[in-house]
Amino acid sequence: MQNQIKESQDILGRILGDLDQIKERLESLNVKGQRETFEGVAFLVDGPNALRRCREFDASLDLKLVLEKIAKQIGPVVLTRIFIGSSKAPLFALKKQGMKIELCPAFGYEEEDSTDAAIIEEVAFLAQNSRIATIVLLTNDNALAEKARLIVVRAGKNFTHLFIYKNSGHLPKIIDKTKTIEVELPPLRATAPFARFQGKLRQKVKEIL
Repeated sequence: MQNQIKESQDILGRILGDLDQIKERLESLNVKGQRETFEGVAFLVDGPNALRRCREFDASLDLKLVLEKIAKQIGPVVLTRIFIGSSKAPLFALKKQGMKIELCPAFGYEEEDSTDAAIIEEVAFLAQNSRIATIVLLTNDNALAEKARLIVVRAGKNFTHLFIYKNSGHLPKIIDKTKTIEVELPPLRATAPFARFQGKLRQKVKEIL
């Protein structure tokens, strides 16, 4: 168990330590015709993890309902990306309903869990994109959620909101990982409640580091 914890800490340390290199790599990709920039909410789905819960409940993930909930509580979703691993089996759980959704195969990474690596890289890119106001990540993986949170906090002055959704098998619940309870999200723009929320995130990072 301790070896697993140490290995996880080492991996996270490498991710945080190489953030500048990740930024440079992503900036090199951000040229006309290769990468787009968006305004509003970016919705990322940890396909193998989040959709596995759908299989357990013999249910399907109604993305239309999820996106409506995000739009109502946070803001308009302008980018939806579903990350899939080597197996496309989880895709049976999706209801696309004619929406523009990008399926992102996660291959070519050295890490064993290539999906996690691809998501972390995307979070790092979006956190540096001043036109993305919020990142919403749908995952049941606490370790991935914490890595994404640290990446966003470490992004610096252009702080991007990050909210974690957990899939209960039906409509995902919004989770504040600093307290692990369901919370009502603050408005998209920074307000006093969000300032307190941001303070909790930074305090959590200090405790971890």
